[in-house]
Amino acid sequence: MMTELKEILASSGKIRIIRFWDDNFIVSREWTLKFCEAYKKEIHFPFRVFVHIDHLDEEVIIALKEAGCVLVDFAKESGNEQYRKDVLQRGDYSNDKLIQASLLFKKHGIRTMSLNITCLPDETMDMAYESITLNIRAKVTYAYSTIFQPYPGTSMLEYCVKKGYFDGDIENIKKSYIFHGSPLKIDHKKQRERLHFLFAYAVSYPFLFPLIKLLIKLPFNFIYKVLFISYKFYNYSFKVFELDKYETLYYLISFFYNWKLSWQLRKFK
Repeated sequence: MMTELKEILASSGKIRIIRFWDDNFIVSREWTLKFCEAYKKEIHFPFRVFVHIDHLDEEVIIALKEAGCVLVDFAKESGNEQYRKDVLQRGDYSNDKLIQASLLFKKHGIRTMSLNITCLPDETMDMAYESITLNIRAKVTYAYSTIFQPYPGTSMLEYCVKKGYFDGDIENIKKSYIFHGSPLKIDHKKQRERLHFLFAYAVSYPFLFPLIKLLIKLPFNFIYKVLFISYKFYNYSFKVFELDKYETLYYLISFFYNWKLSWQLRKFK
């Protein structure tokens, strides 16, 4: 692996960060420590990984930091412990454990990107607010939010169909979990979609949280989308180090195309 990494770095002078696409990079503690030691000696270039808190301890975090890790992604998905365990089936771990892990990364100078999901089935507005509160307490660097989609082959698709949230027609699943909204029949749907666009602001600036609770009742969807994508670009440029020009172009085209199409359709109603 080290030889391949050296070749990649030598062939391009534009790489800002190496990202390891593994759902849980630290699943083997022994392997992680060995990797960090070798990477520190041979590469020592900024890198980013996905982690799961069940496999974390301070020694592993220190090893990651010394090897050059500057950012970790880890999923919170929902701030409600019982929902996370029973419905999302993400394991039986507490919010306190998530917070402690995040604060340990902060202590050792590693930034954190928190992965969250809005517009979930069975979720209430209060539960959605719990997710924001959890991220605030965890002091994450960037709280990223996506809109839930019941993808084929997942237990959540079956759950949504069984509970009447979704008709089972996969053609109705949205192309984007960022811009295109929720396909589910859920309460306060528009408010929850708007909360998705303002999620990161509520976490980064907690004093805005009460105001955001009011703003999501107002139909300023275009403005909220602009705020979302602007803050995403800012964080990807200066906090999570992964703003790619092609990805930026894709998001901009997708956003303005869908806005223009929506505006044209509105004229015929």
